Amino acid sequence: MAAPPQAAPHASGFVTTRDGRLHYLDYGTAGKPAMLCLHGGAAHGHWFDFIAGGFNRAYHVRALDQRGHGDSAWITPPAYTYEDYAGDLAEAVEKLDLKDFVLIGHSMGGMVSLLYAATHPGRVAQLVIVDTTMRMSEDRLAAMREVGNRPGRDYGTLDEFVTRQKNYFATGRRISERLENVRIDMGRRIARVSADFVFMDEEAERPGKLGLHLAEGKDGWRIVAVLFAYDGE
Repeated sequence: MAAPPQAAPHASGFVTTRDGRLHYLDYGTAGKPAMLCLHGGAAHGHWFDFIAGGFNRAYHVRALDQRGHGDSAWITPPAYTYEDYAGDLAEAVEKLDLKDFVLIGHSMGGMVSLLYAATHPGRVAQLVIVDTTMRMSEDRLAAMREVGNRPGRDYGTLDEFVTRQKNYFATGRRISERLENVRIDMGRRIARVSADFVFMDEEAERPGKLGLHLAEGKDGWRIVAVLFAYDGE
C-alpha cells in the first residue's frame, strides 16, 4: 500500500508593500530557478503544500498569501481589485528579486498572474494558469457577491471550528463516491472543450508561445490550462 502524500516542509517569510505585509511560504530549494504560486479566492498559500514537493528538487518554490488571505494583511478600507492583487505581486517579485521565474496561478490567482504578466513583460519565463474563469455569468457574480456580503462567524476555539467543518462535509459517503459526483458534475457543466490554441509573438523582445486550453460551460468560457514559454527554453 502506497504511503499517503505528505505536505512539503516550508518556512514562513514576509514582504512589506505600500499597502501592508504579505506572507509567503518558502518550500526551497535555494539556488534553483524560482517558482512562485498564487492561490485562488478565499484560499491561501497552503493550497500548494502537497504540490510543492513535486517541484522543489528542480525549483525554488514559494507560495504567496494574497492580500486579505492567509497570514497576509487585510486592507482597510477594502481594496481587492485584480489591479490591487497584481500590484502586490509586482512588489513581492521585486522584494524577492525574482527574474525569469515560473509563475503558477490557480483560479483567481490565474487572473492576477495574467494581469501581472501582461503589465510586466519580460519578467516571467513560464506562465501556468489553472482552472481560471475568463468570463462569469451575471447570476454567478450575483451569487458570489451575496456570499461575500454575509456576516462572518466567530468560533471560540480552533476545535470548535474544526468540528463545524467536519459536520459540514460529513455526508456518510466514501471519498471515491464524492469524487465521482464531482466528475459527473463537471461533465454536466463543461459542455465542450476546444482544441488547444497556440499563439506566437515573433515581434516581441523575447518571442514565445502561448498554449491555451479552453472549456465552455454554463457559466461561460473557462481556462482549463495555460502554458507559456519563451522560445528556446
